Amino acid sequence: MARLSELGAELYDLTLRPFVQASAPQPVAAALRPAHPARVARRVSGPDNPRMRAVPGLAAAAAPDRKPAAAANPFLALEKWWIDGAIQAFDLWRDWRDAVYEATFLSIYGSPAMDAIAKTHAFARAMKDPKELKFLPEVQAILLGVRRGGFIEAVIRMLILLAQARSSVRRDRLERSAKVLSRDAPFASLGTDRRAALIREQTIIVEFDADEAVAALPDLLPDAAEREQAMALVEFIAGAVEEMEPHTMKTLQRLRATLSRPRSPCRIWRAAHRQVAQSAAGATARR
Repeated sequence: MARLSELGAELYDLTLRPFVQASAPQPVAAALRPAHPARVARRVSGPDNPRMRAVPGLAAAAAPDRKPAAAANPFLALEKWWIDGAIQAFDLWRDWRDAVYEATFLSIYGSPAMDAIAKTHAFARAMKDPKELKFLPEVQAILLGVRRGGFIEAVIRMLILLAQARSSVRRDRLERSAKVLSRDAPFASLGTDRRAALIREQTIIVEFDADEAVAALPDLLPDAAEREQAMALVEFIAGAVEEMEPHTMKTLQRLRATLSRPRSPCRIWRAAHRQVAQSAAGATARR
């Protein structure tokens, strides 16, 4: 439609516009402007009309004597009936008019001829290579935090890894996951915005660096009891083993094997450093 409008405007500028400008100079246009029907109607009912000058005084005199009609007045029922009928008639007319407009629009601008006219101006979406998205500053900032977090981040990350391993997710699994992440502790205290932000961050980490996302899980879960709790929660959401797909079982085995490995010395040092920093921050807050 934009292309056809552009062609129409160019055709008018090249053919008719010079003649219209020559036949309608400014004095003629200024004389015709007050003759517009909308302006004429306003002048007829406005204060410029001598016959309307008495209306403000009559309205002011009638205002003190105005009283609401009685509830039993039959004209009130007639008025309501007429208004309801007018509303339905206008709604019917509007719906019929819009349907005709839509059908006409689609029949004209959806035709093969219009496709050929607008072919040179067709909208084409530029699709970026997913590998390039990894180097966006926002993605890089999130990937730097692959080893930051705790129980909540680890569980969300593992659930995303499981979802990627499946070709489809059953409805009962989705309901179970939604219930855990929205109602059960410690996820219930997150709030909708914080929960959505964590899911987004962990999805980006899994999408662009899945191997590192798995390898970093021990840093997120330094305590053995937390690891068992996280795995139990993930396996509960995943469902019965006999109903799992091979890819899901393989991912679960990989997660359990990763969490059963002892952390490397550098990871232990980072965890200890983080724990000391958190303790110092807590002591400062208490003071």
